[in-house]
Amino acid sequence: MCGLLKNLLPDLNKTNARAFEAFTSPPVGDTDLIDGRKACPDKCLIGGTSATLWTKPAHKIIETIEEELEKLSSHRGVVITSAGVMPPACRPETIKEVCDWVKGYRARL
Repeated sequence: MCGLLKNLLPDLNKTNARAFEAFTSPPVGDTDLIDGRKACPDKCLIGGTSATLWTKPAHKIIETIEEELEKLSSHRGVVITSAGVMPPACRPETIKEVCDWVKGYRARL
């Protein structure tokens, strides 16, 4: 689902799909988690970031993810990933730091 989906979300919501993988935020995609949740309230959104974000330091990635999660009233049906591909410029230490933060984040259900 990577790419420009914002205008397609209402139509995608009508499909029998239960989840959208690689739900990609700007600048690679044109939607964010709140757009996806509003247009597709019963679908699982897998991704929520973009490869570009993962080229930044871990604290910036965490800050961005937290900002996006704070916009949602519930985190049910949201799976945070790199939205498809992990860029080669992303260090393994960065992935681990962000992953540890996500694991410890208190989700709102």
